Amino acid sequence: MADIIQSKKVIKGSAKLYLKTPLLLKSGYGDIFSDSTIEKTFDGENIHINGYVWSSFMRRCIGRLKNGSTIVEKIGKYKKDKEDNTSLLGVSPLWCEPAFVPVEALYIRPGNAIDRKYGAVKEGALFNDEIAPQGLKLNLNFNYFLTDENEDELKKLLIDALWVLNSGIENIGGGWSYGLGRLGLKEACIKILDLSYEQDRIALWRFDDEALKD
Repeated sequence: MADIIQSKKVIKGSAKLYLKTPLLLKSGYGDIFSDSTIEKTFDGENIHINGYVWSSFMRRCIGRLKNGSTIVEKIGKYKKDKEDNTSLLGVSPLWCEPAFVPVEALYIRPGNAIDRKYGAVKEGALFNDEIAPQGLKLNLNFNYFLTDENEDELKKLLIDALWVLNSGIENIGGGWSYGLGRLGLKEACIKILDLSYEQDRIALWRFDDEALKD
């Protein structure tokens, strides 16, 4: 939680990613699919990964780092007021842009649920997994609004978080225990914007080559 209204500088990042393993979108029994935070658009032509999915993913990556606990506390987990036990208001300093990823070939993978007690297939346990293929390209774009953090230390922390991302320790989508949703890093750009300059304010919500130069 942070008072980002007071922020004068922003760490801007953009990473080109790819799926090291297939991505599980939805899983369900028969023709009934469960809700999922990663979904297709209404026309079925794109996968939609919302900003909450990305920020939660980055939070988990940062939490894996030895010096990431202070930053993790600021992203999405709000403390309680000790006097009246109410949540303190605030906004996460980490903002992630939703991703719309064109897909040409999603596929359905049938399976059977296993009874953990007996180690056999459950009765009537046929289900379907909707899968996006390995190798699919994705972009992760984010802004971190600086308040009282050291900008150089936080910049290094975010770079280290991308190393965690590339290692496959944290995943997106479902089926984590089966190794689905692991991401690889092709390249990344991280820069610091000074919001006292007009050109940096113009670049704040853009992630094209011009906004990310230098």
